[in-house]
Amino acid sequence: MESASSQRAKASLVRSAPLRDLTSKSTRLMTGNVRGSKSTTSRLFTVRSSADIWLLPSQNLEENAAAIVKSPRECHWVIGDVHGCYQSLVELIALLPSSDQLVFCGDVINRGPAIEATMLLAWEMVCGGRAHWLCGNHEQHLIDCLEVDPQDGQAALLTIDTYRQLGDRQAREWLSRLKGLPLVYKAKGWIATHAGFDLDGNPDLSIRQRFWEDYDGRYGRVIVAHTPRPQVERHRHIVMIDTGACYGGLLSAYCPERDAVVQVCGDRKLNQHLACDVDKIKEALTREMTTSSSLVSAKPC
Repeated sequence: MESASSQRAKASLVRSAPLRDLTSKSTRLMTGNVRGSKSTTSRLFTVRSSADIWLLPSQNLEENAAAIVKSPRECHWVIGDVHGCYQSLVELIALLPSSDQLVFCGDVINRGPAIEATMLLAWEMVCGGRAHWLCGNHEQHLIDCLEVDPQDGQAALLTIDTYRQLGDRQAREWLSRLKGLPLVYKAKGWIATHAGFDLDGNPDLSIRQRFWEDYDGRYGRVIVAHTPRPQVERHRHIVMIDTGACYGGLLSAYCPERDAVVQVCGDRKLNQHLACDVDKIKEALTREMTTSSSLVSAKPC
C-alpha cells in the first residue's frame, strides 16, 4: 500500500501534467443539465483508485461580485458529502496540498460505516485551523431530533445512522459542536453552502431546483453539495460537487481558485458497483428528489 507522501507526489505530478499527457486514461464526455443556467461540457477522467486522480480542464467561468472575506489560505478545497466514508476521506485528504484550506460542504455524518471516525477527523482538522465544517441537512436533522422532548424524538433518533453508531450519550456530547457549525463559507468571488439559498438570500439546507433555476449569480459563484451527480458539474453560477461517495460513487474536492477537482473512490462496502456507476447515482437522485424537504418531519435525503 502506498504511503501518504507517495500519494501526494503522484497527485502533484498529475496536477502539473499537461492535459495532453493525461489522455491515455479512460475518458467520457459529461454535459451539465441544470435548467436556467449556462453549462459547459468537460472531458472527464474516470477514477478507479486513489492514485488515479484527475483534474478538470480549465473553464471560463463567469466571476460575479461577492462579499470578500479574508480567508486563512490562498487556496481552498471544498469537499462534497462524505456521509461517514472515513477511508475515502483519509485517501482524499492525503492527495490534497497540506498548505491549502479545506471546507466540508455539509453532510459529513450518516449513511457510511465509520461515522464517528469521520466526525472526529473533520473536527480535529477544524480545531487545528485546517478546515471548516458547514452544516448540512443531515447535521441539522440530528440537531433537531436531539433537541425535542426525548419521548417525542426517540423514534426519529433511532432512524438516524449517526445516533445508532454513536449511542445516546456520545450523540448528545456532539450536540453543542454541531449547533455551532456555520451555514456559509465566503471567499473572494465564491461562496460555499450545503444546498443553496432561498429567494431572500438565506441558506436553505434542502433546496434543489428552485435555487438551480432562479439563482442569478448575485452572491458570486456558489459551490453546493447535497444532490448526488455522476460527476462534478460546473454551470454558469453554480458548481455541484456531491458525487455520491456513500453510494459507491466518488468523493470529490473542488478548488475554486485553481478550478480543479481531485477525487477518490467512495465506499465500495455500501455499493459493490463500479465507482462510476451512473445508473446507480441516477437512481439515488430520483429517490432523493421525491423525498420531503422537511428537516424535522421527514428523514433527510
